[in-house]
Amino acid sequence: MPSNNCKYPQEMRNQTARLIVEGSKTATGLSEELGIDKNTVCRWARDYRRENKLPSYYEANGIKFHPTVLCLLSKDE
Repeated sequence: MPSNNCKYPQEMRNQTARLIVEGSKTATGLSEELGIDKNTVCRWARDYRRENKLPSYYEANGIKFHPTVLCLLSKDE
């Protein structure tokens, strides 16, 4: 969930995430262009997907995990 004490405006986060989700730009490319850590940009994209009820990166790209990995990933949420 976004914090109220943000370094970057929410609209910038949404625009950046939208470019990644739509496939117009890569997270790596955008992070380099903007001078923002790649993990931050990826988090924005993940949050954008969740807020807009869009499939995750893995679901959208048909990437399957072994059940053990899924179990470990679900513990983080």
